Amino acid sequence: MADSEDVPTEVIWPIRVEDVAPLEHLLEAIRSLAPLASRGNDLIALGEVCGAIENILESNIVDVNVGLTVGFRHGDTDFMEGIFSCIRVNPNEIVLDELHTTYSSDVGSDQFTRFYTSLEPGGGFDEAEIGDWISKLEELCAWEEAGLSVERSG
Repeated sequence: MADSEDVPTEVIWPIRVEDVAPLEHLLEAIRSLAPLASRGNDLIALGEVCGAIENILESNIVDVNVGLTVGFRHGDTDFMEGIFSCIRVNPNEIVLDELHTTYSSDVGSDQFTRFYTSLEPGGGFDEAEIGDWISKLEELCAWEEAGLSVERSG
């Protein structure tokens, strides 16, 4: 995520009518993460992401720089893997992606990211990719090991 100094603090998000439904589905998915919050900071970050999406739906200013990551790692000391759904929100974009990590005592660590979509002011959001990201998020949340981590700045 970019430093808060690199991100303009006031960007109005005009959207098109066809962008409302995907944003509402994304908002519902983010709200469903509340049971994973284990600290007050987690709830604040969830609220900031929800507030930003609500502001976009109202074509208002988005003024947060926050990220949410949901997923888990499992394995043992010889091999471990992890999968995480990530959303990052700042005044210029919302990025939806998925992070895969592995660790092997023989090889070391590796990771790759699957990019789903980026939502930017003006709309034209890829509803199918948003739906795919939400499906992966729901799949990860179904695992007992799933946890939420947050990153807030600015």
